[in-house]
Amino acid sequence: MERILIVTLPNLTEELTEKLISVGYVPRRSDVLALAGVLTAPGQAGLRAVLLEGPPGTGKSAFAEAVFQVIRGNGDRVEFIVYQCHSWSDADELFVGVDVAAAVAGDSGSVRQDGVLAKVARASERGMVVLLLDEIDKTMQRTEALLLDWLQSGRVPVRPGVQIQTTMNNVLCFITSNAHRELSDALMRRVRRVMMQPLPIAQQERLLMVRTNLPPGFVRVLWKLAREIAVHEGNNALSLQEGVRALHEAFSFSGDQGDLALTLTGWAARNNKGRDYVRDKVIGSRNLSAAWSELCRARQLVKAEAEKEEARHAV
Repeated sequence: MERILIVTLPNLTEELTEKLISVGYVPRRSDVLALAGVLTAPGQAGLRAVLLEGPPGTGKSAFAEAVFQVIRGNGDRVEFIVYQCHSWSDADELFVGVDVAAAVAGDSGSVRQDGVLAKVARASERGMVVLLLDEIDKTMQRTEALLLDWLQSGRVPVRPGVQIQTTMNNVLCFITSNAHRELSDALMRRVRRVMMQPLPIAQQERLLMVRTNLPPGFVRVLWKLAREIAVHEGNNALSLQEGVRALHEAFSFSGDQGDLALTLTGWAARNNKGRDYVRDKVIGSRNLSAAWSELCRARQLVKAEAEKEEARHAV
């Protein structure tokens, strides 16, 4: 019987966690385990690929970008290639297509252009590549099928009978899905699957404080109101990006509680159900008054800090 050698790297998960945090991404344990697993997977296991599933706003694309930043921070040569999937994604966009402008101009040497997988294959000859195939569930299933051989073998057909080979050890592929449709078993067998849920509220608040540099009280109250509006619509995954922008807009421009309500509506409500909730339940509420009080207090704190800093420089 063939002996299977299992090598454990107990410190790798801790190191990955620290490095991801250092670039501004706070990973879940499931994120770290998946990343450690694919980074150390045997070479004969196919291309290193992770499928990130979950509702919008749970950090799927942010995870891929954070991994790229970690690799770049190590001093390694690395490229980050992003492809936004859509319903008309096809072999032209994945493998090789036609540059219409070059064809019209009669530039025969530039008519053919690399698709995203051909670009990855060529870039992998130069160094590391982090590929993000975003929202694969928006494609037709036949397009998903085009990925299968590449994930297994790294081969990219560029013309009949001609292929280029991906340097598979140099590629880390992240595929995201918002579950608009079920993905094929064939794809699922080739990827490490991670289900991403919204971060705990306390962790969301800490990240918003770091990203906006705004006082905790204001962040907590406004984010709570924004989440209430989103949840009323059935959206349990209001993104941190939306939170950062709402906090910035509210802090910078709100002149009264009415402005605050408009900002909350603009960032947290996506349909009339949310807008009606703001009109009927938020405007005139104690929670909105509390948010306005925290906003005024936050402005005073920021102003006081700025005056202290100005005084220090004046000495």
